[in-house]
Amino acid sequence: MKKELMAATFAALAFAGCGGAPEPDAAELGVPGQPVYQNQPRNAAELAAMETPPPVPGEPAPAAPQIISLFDGKESSEIVAELSSVLKSFHAEMQRIPDTLEELVTFGFLDVLPGAPEGAQYVIVRDSLDVSLKTL
Repeated sequence: MKKELMAATFAALAFAGCGGAPEPDAAELGVPGQPVYQNQPRNAAELAAMETPPPVPGEPAPAAPQIISLFDGKESSEIVAELSSVLKSFHAEMQRIPDTLEELVTFGFLDVLPGAPEGAQYVIVRDSLDVSLKTL
């Protein structure tokens, strides 16, 4: 009797699973075993909803929030290495190379894109899947 009860319990648990819907995987997209991420770029309405409302006339304007970047105080070589790492993460999850570095912010891989030193810009090196500092 005890064996039958254990077998019935095991069978019930096996059929019940975790109770949730199965996670989609990229088999539908031709990449078996890779999870599908639902990250979508934000549209203009979503971005506008995230902005703070305009100040009320006659009241002092609220102070702008201080954004602390993960790049603050870092040398450009450290920033290039960090951006390259984030670029590789984007490529692994999204299965494509972004057209611009701004997409890393749009898709939530970065909170803010770091400013490049004067007379230079950060660019994607598509062949090596890295970021480089290009002099203008």
